[in-house]
Amino acid sequence: MHRLLLALTLLLAPLAHSAEPFTVSTLSKAQAHAASDGKLVVVYLFHDQSPDCAFMDKDTWNHPEVRGWIAKNGVAARVDAQSGHGAMLKSRYQVDGTPSVLAFQGDDLVKRHTGLLDATSLVSWLDAARNGSSTEPMSAASAESTAPAVNLDLDKLTVRALSAGNPEDRAKALLETWTLTVGTPQQEMRREPLITALGPVVKESFGASERVTVVRNASWSRWKKHGILADLIDWIALNSLLEEEPATLRWLDERKPPDCHPAAQAALKHLHNPLLDMLIRRERWATLGACVEDAEELVGLYQADWQNTLDSGQLLTDRNIQAHRTRLSGLSAGLLAAGRDRDARRVARALLTHDERAGPAIVETALTAEQPRGWHRRMLDPRKQDEKDLSITLNKAIKLR
Repeated sequence: MHRLLLALTLLLAPLAHSAEPFTVSTLSKAQAHAASDGKLVVVYLFHDQSPDCAFMDKDTWNHPEVRGWIAKNGVAARVDAQSGHGAMLKSRYQVDGTPSVLAFQGDDLVKRHTGLLDATSLVSWLDAARNGSSTEPMSAASAESTAPAVNLDLDKLTVRALSAGNPEDRAKALLETWTLTVGTPQQEMRREPLITALGPVVKESFGASERVTVVRNASWSRWKKHGILADLIDWIALNSLLEEEPATLRWLDERKPPDCHPAAQAALKHLHNPLLDMLIRRERWATLGACVEDAEELVGLYQADWQNTLDSGQLLTDRNIQAHRTRLSGLSAGLLAAGRDRDARRVARALLTHDERAGPAIVETALTAEQPRGWHRRMLDPRKQDEKDLSITLNKAIKLR
C-alpha cells in the first residue's frame, strides 16, 4: 500500500506542477484565495483580437516554468479587458493596452507591465514582483503618478523633429520621442514610423548614427536586465537601421534550428520586413523556417500590406512587386529547409493567388536554398519561354536530390 501511494504521488506531481495557471476570473476572488497563505495575486488582462495576447495564451502561460511558478507562489486570474470587470481594472489601475499583467500583495498593486512577455521574461518579472521592486507597495494612485507618458502625439512629434536644422538635431529629437515611449503601449506603435524617419537622417550624419547607437545599446541593456520583448525588438530594428546585421545574426545563431526561442519568433512577427529580408539575403533558410511560428499569420500580414497599398490608390511599382515576391518565396524556401513542406506549399499558393507571375521567383529561391520539390513544376507557366527553361533546370535539380 505504501509503495502504491508513493507511485501515485510521483505520477501526479508533474501534473500538479503544470496545472492550469488561471483558477479564478476576478481580482477579488484571487485576493480571497491568496489571503490565507500570502501568495502573490496575478491578474492577466487580455484582448481576444490581440496577436500578442494570442502568443501569451498559447506559449507564455502554457509554459511549464510559468505554470509551476504560479502553482507554488501565486493565484492568477484571467480577465477579458473588454468585459465590465476588465474595464474597471483598466480604469482603476491606469492600464492602457493589452496584454497587461498586474501583481498585487493583498490589496496593493506592487507591479504592472503592458506588452508581450515570453515565459522566461514573465517568470523574472513575477520574481521581481514577489520580492518587491520598491520599499513601499504601489497603490493605484501612485501607479498613475509614476507611469510614463502614454498619450504622445507621435505624428506631431515626428513632424516637429524632422523640421530641426541639421541631421544630428533631427536624430536627437526623434530619439527623444523614441525614449519617451519606452515601457508604454506606444513602444510598439512608434517603431515603424520613427525607424522610417531616422533612416535618411542616419545616412546623412555620423553624429546621428552615434546617437542611434547609444539608444540601440540601451535597448539591449534593458532586454538583458528585464527580459521585455519590446526592448529586444527595438534592438533588432536599430541594428537593421545601423546596418549592423551581424549582431542580430549572432543572437539568432545562439538559438539554432530546429528549435527557436519564443523571443525570436516574436521578433520575426513584429519585424517581418527587415528581419525576413536579412535572413533571406544571408541565406539563413533553416533559421528563417524555425523562427516562423504561424506561417499563415505571417502571410496574412504581407497580404494586408499588399491590399493596403491597393486600397490607398498607390501604384504597385516593379520594386514593390519584386520585394513582395522575394519575401514570400523566401519564406516558402525557409519553411522547406525547416521540414515544413505543407506550410511552404501554402505560402507559395498564397503568393500566386494575387501575383500569378511569381512562379519563377518561388522556384529560383527554392533552388538557391537547395530545397526543390516536385510540386514546384506546377508553379510555372510552360507557355512562357523563360519559365520553360527554368522548368528544365528544376527537373535536373530534382533528379539530383
